[in-house]
Amino acid sequence: MFEIGKKILLQALDNGSAGTVILDARGSTCTVLYANAAMEDLTGWDVSELHGRDLGELLASGELPHAEDGLPGGNRVLAQRWHCRDGGEQRIDFQLAPLFDRPGAPAYWLLSQVPGPDAPRVLRRSGRSGSLDVLTGLSNRQAFDELLRRDWGIARREQRNLTMILFRVNELDAYRDLFGRHSTDSCLRKVAHAISGSLHRAGDAVARIDTGDFVVLIGGAGKSQAADFAARIAAKVRELAIHHPRSGVERYVTVSFGIGSATPTRNAAADSLLNEAEAGLRAQIDARERDTADDRASDAG
Repeated sequence: MFEIGKKILLQALDNGSAGTVILDARGSTCTVLYANAAMEDLTGWDVSELHGRDLGELLASGELPHAEDGLPGGNRVLAQRWHCRDGGEQRIDFQLAPLFDRPGAPAYWLLSQVPGPDAPRVLRRSGRSGSLDVLTGLSNRQAFDELLRRDWGIARREQRNLTMILFRVNELDAYRDLFGRHSTDSCLRKVAHAISGSLHRAGDAVARIDTGDFVVLIGGAGKSQAADFAARIAAKVRELAIHHPRSGVERYVTVSFGIGSATPTRNAAADSLLNEAEAGLRAQIDARERDTADDRASDAG
């Protein structure tokens, strides 16, 4: 029989789209020994921050594994709410399975995510794996373009407003040059989680459309409401406190944003919404760069 090596099994777990956690069953605290990248998407915590933590510290509420779960037929679903890195909470339902290294009591607990009612909206909106951004789990550019065309047509028929917010991670190239690709990927996953975790209505959608660009599509909100909403999301990203010593904006990772908002007409194209958001984003960045140049000139004088 073909034997799969440990490295291959770990790669399979790492690349799984469902959250997976392995806990130490030999103590009373259920220490996290392993968590895959999908747990970063769900909670915002880097896997390195999860390793070595006691499960009870990570839970806002929910069940812990107990000794009876190691008996035959003891597998069950644990309903849990995890603390997220941005201060929020995320419900995660896990299928619990005991793992044995010898007969007797289990040595480890395996938690495998079961899709539940609070699963991220973006995964329900996307519908198929080919429409997902591999790094963040958000919708990708192709899925977003399809969604924008569909929602634009619906808004035109119903004559209601449609609003888009375009976010861009500031100084991302400088961050990658300093910390490397792995840390940059982790940073982008945390930003993605902060944005997607701010959406609370079933009709809202979020996508990653370029390396450091994220878009949010919301219906019924005007530009002023969208600006307040975008500012709150930008503050959540700043509060992640991801250190960025080479940023010319702040010493932490931040985002800029632009807004496009319109009630679609027969002759207008859906792309006009993204064009307006891009113009607003560019204007915000230009204004900040002018302020920075003025401050430097003032200091030099």
